[in-house]
Amino acid sequence: QRSTYKFLLYTHFSDEGELMAADARCNACCLTVALETSDGQLVLGKAEGSFLWRTVPATCLVDSSDLGGLLRRALTGAGFGGERADGMARSATLLACVDWGAEAPDGFRHELVVSVRASSPAAELPAECG
Repeated sequence: QRSTYKFLLYTHFSDEGELMAADARCNACCLTVALETSDGQLVLGKAEGSFLWRTVPATCLVDSSDLGGLLRRALTGAGFGGERADGMARSATLLACVDWGAEAPDGFRHELVVSVRASSPAAELPAECG
């Protein structure tokens, strides 16, 4: 990733950014985590006040070259802490590298999709998981 989130916003959502060539704009990379429980359930949730389903943990902006650390932070934010998050992060498998193409109007053009496996069944997930 070649710059900061503020630069991404500037190049995609300001009048001056609109004047830039599309290939000169700062694009972002996101991380999407598909969390599977030990009993084979995919974990989805709804953000407060939303009717749309999303992955848990929620998709996040890649803000570091330490993808393992980013994944552990996302899992911790979803209610998995300490060794549990570490174990899940170690189980990570890359499923896809997505390029949404130049049509991505918000600058979130690239996405890494990974799967992680929880060691517990869906009934034992933290309440924060939705």
